[in-house]
Amino acid sequence: KIIENSDVKYLYCMNEFCVAKLIKRLSLFVSRNAMNIDGISDAILSKLIDEGIVKCYADLYHISDYKDKIIAFDGFGEKSYNNLINSIEKSRNVKLANFIYALGIPDIGFSRAKLICNNFNNDFDKICHLTLEELSAIDGVGEIIAQEWVDEFANSIFIDELEKLKKEVVIAKSGNINNGPL
Repeated sequence: KIIENSDVKYLYCMNEFCVAKLIKRLSLFVSRNAMNIDGISDAILSKLIDEGIVKCYADLYHISDYKDKIIAFDGFGEKSYNNLINSIEKSRNVKLANFIYALGIPDIGFSRAKLICNNFNNDFDKICHLTLEELSAIDGVGEIIAQEWVDEFANSIFIDELEKLKKEVVIAKSGNINNGPL
């Protein structure tokens, strides 16, 4: 589908299960300002997806179930695997703004995630149920971005994935969690 945004047209894949889109989402999820999982490149993500090991964010927290398969990956070994597992375990404790950014909500970069979290006192439950009006009232969040946020939190696929992920991580309101800058 061709989508126009701010007088720019671009091609958008409508397939919810598109592998390229999944790799892109997971790549953002593991990035430094998101969950900060070191050692996962797009190539590794692609291999994890191709092998059926990872289908959603929460699956990353269960890749230890596939140790032998992962160690057999080209260029991977016991040491690489252990480093990856340690990095994944470390990411289980995350600041709220990093977590929100990691979710890949359209037009919610790291700075905007921090802005929203700060405006709502890092209250995760409140942030998950924000209205269009509440978001639009924030300087730096316009109506279009607010609508994208509301739409995302109304999407059952997104909510299902969020619920699975919440079982895997501990979200801190603030504090000294070593998970990227905040």
